[in-house]
Amino acid sequence: MRTFLLHIAKSGSLAESGLKVIGYFDALVEHRATLEACVRAAAALSQCVAGLRDNASPAVVRFNRRGLLVDGPAAPTTSRVVRIGDRNVGEVWLEREEGPALLDELVVERLALAAGVLWRGSPRPSRSIAGLIDLAVNSRSTPDDRARALDLLGLSSERPLDVLA
Repeated sequence: MRTFLLHIAKSGSLAESGLKVIGYFDALVEHRATLEACVRAAAALSQCVAGLRDNASPAVVRFNRRGLLVDGPAAPTTSRVVRIGDRNVGEVWLEREEGPALLDELVVERLALAAGVLWRGSPRPSRSIAGLIDLAVNSRSTPDDRARALDLLGLSSERPLDVLA
């Protein structure tokens, strides 16, 4: 964002582009887009691969500039943590082979803000009940991940829970 603000004074067209980016993500939030739709939109807007990782599951989604899912390991060149209040719930990023473009910081910042607003009401990419249960009972899960998985399952981490397998 700082880079963008420093360049606003130098270029009217850059400022106009930045305002369009902000308006673009504001419209996604206003229309209650899904997280996947936001990532797909960021990829199309940036003309590069965009991705999202959910901390509560092993799910990672990546879309190319044409809106198609991309497999393989992520290679973020610009990234931002997605926060709800004081909790980190995921991460979003852009991937460019040639390195970050001028507006990438702004795009990723607005994508992270939009994802944070839409996180609770939007289905997580590839999230399944089995994956949430695994997080809730796995001894390697962190207490925060376990609490979030239980919350998403509609269960309380404050009360005892009997599980039958």
